[in-house]
Amino acid sequence: METGLSIIIPSLNPGSFIGRCLRAIDRELECVDRPYEILVVDSSPHPLGLPQIPNLTLYQSKVQLFASEARNMGARLAKYPLLVFLDSDVEILPGALQKLFNGLQGD
Repeated sequence: METGLSIIIPSLNPGSFIGRCLRAIDRELECVDRPYEILVVDSSPHPLGLPQIPNLTLYQSKVQLFASEARNMGARLAKYPLLVFLDSDVEILPGALQKLFNGLQGD
C-alpha cells in the first residue's frame, strides 16, 4: 500500500459546516507533499452539495449510520494506510496535517 493520507469524514445532515470543513482541508492539503484522499461517508436522507475538491469521494449510505459506523466504513474504503478522522464541523488549523504526517512518518 502506497504511503499516503486518507481523511475520513462521517456526515449526517451537516448543513453548511461540511463545506467549510472541506475548504479548510483543501487549503491545508496544498502544502502536503504526499498522496491523499478525502472520503465523506454520508447518511443524510438528502444528497449533499459538496464543493469541488481534488481527491474527494462521497459515499452515500442508504441507511443512517452512527459516526463510528461511518468511520469504520471509511477506514475499510481507504486506499492509504494513514487515517485521519475529522468531524464535518471541524476546521483544521494551518500546518496541522503536514505536522501530523511528518510526526507519523518520523520526518
